[in-house]
Amino acid sequence: MILLKVGAPGALTQVLPTSQRRWYSSSQSKGFTIIEVVLVLAIAGLIFLMVFIALPALQRNQRDAQRKNDMAAFLNAYERCRSNNKGVCYSAGGDMGTFNRLVNSGYINTSEYKDPSSGEFYRVRGTSCTIYCGDGWQNVEVGQVIVNSGGGCD
Repeated sequence: MILLKVGAPGALTQVLPTSQRRWYSSSQSKGFTIIEVVLVLAIAGLIFLMVFIALPALQRNQRDAQRKNDMAAFLNAYERCRSNNKGVCYSAGGDMGTFNRLVNSGYINTSEYKDPSSGEFYRVRGTSCTIYCGDGWQNVEVGQVIVNSGGGCD
């Protein structure tokens, strides 16, 4: 749309943009101001900071969920062994023998039963003492499973 201005009687002159007229002064140039650049960088930095803070916690929660699923699979394998053997799933060698029986009988697939942190097969220890949930067992490492048929949580 072009606005026209009536000047002298019968003469029309163009008021708005022409190729010779600029709407900004010659001292202004195209581009961003330093404040705009700093503001954008600050916002981008905050977004990256939030991602880097949240990402390790998310990964840790995923690994913990995988460990819980692996322990549920172990308990499921133990229950299947018991139901297939008239309520008994023990073997010579105590708790370690029971675990080895689950592996050797195919109840536990060792290729799927791996620690999510290291990708290695869980290290399994047998114990004859009672394991308490919480502070009762101090020497458990990440990727280690303690097998105890008499353990429980209070």
